Amino acid sequence: QEEFESLCFDFGIELDDV
Repeated sequence: QEEFESLCFDFGIELDDV
């Protein structure tokens, strides 16, 4: 699921923070 992580970075959001 590296693509999803890349998208998160692209959006400037951290799912880990949520």
